[in-house]
Amino acid sequence: MRNLFALVLLIVCLFVSSAPGDISITSLRRSRSKKRSSPKVEVKRPGLPPGTAIRMVDADVKINLKPHVVRRWLFLKETRVLADVVCTFDMSCLASRVSPTTFVMGFPLYLAHETAPKVVGFSVDINGEEPSKIKRTSWRLPGTKGESMVCHGYAWSTSVWRGRKQHVSVHYSIILPKDGKTNTFKYFLSSGAEWSGTLGKEIVSITADDALDIIIVTPEHLRPMSRSDHEIVWEIVDAEPTEDICLQIAVTGDE
Repeated sequence: MRNLFALVLLIVCLFVSSAPGDISITSLRRSRSKKRSSPKVEVKRPGLPPGTAIRMVDADVKINLKPHVVRRWLFLKETRVLADVVCTFDMSCLASRVSPTTFVMGFPLYLAHETAPKVVGFSVDINGEEPSKIKRTSWRLPGTKGESMVCHGYAWSTSVWRGRKQHVSVHYSIILPKDGKTNTFKYFLSSGAEWSGTLGKEIVSITADDALDIIIVTPEHLRPMSRSDHEIVWEIVDAEPTEDICLQIAVTGDE
């Protein structure tokens, strides 16, 4: 009987320790919410109030890709790809009817018809402070051909002052969706065209582990400024992006 009890206990321990994703976005938010002293606010869908014009002056996006082992069940495991993304944006409020103006800013991660990545961490910093509430939600984005697309991502309330700049930092980590042997990564460049005027300057740099093979699906017309086996860099200057970055990634030796 003792041996049977010990065996059952061992199986339970193995099951608990092999659950995928040690940190969930829910637990991450709860731990941070205890430190916040600001009152809760209701986050609506992204959008600017009438008469408000904000330009994205500068953007820097760093994407790091590496293999990530996910435990499926007891001793079974699968090699996926983990993307760690750090984005910084400098926004300038060109016009607003009132100052400060409060609006909802959104960060899309994937489209409704696409397989969702597994988010293991998402944080936002605005001028050195974290928003009082970050909400996982969905909204519509205009497509490149005039169509309307439903996207899923995160949104938060923020305020801007007429004539001032705002520094926004976004940091997130996701386990990429996988179809067969191919992992898929997407970064929404075209959403930057929704701001007023042209995008001043944006640099997107991707670094990948030696074990990863990358194929660029899109953009088709925006060529990388530089590319090597494991690093790709795009530079956008004074333009309105119309394509997104979509990559197919395979892990060497993955069966």
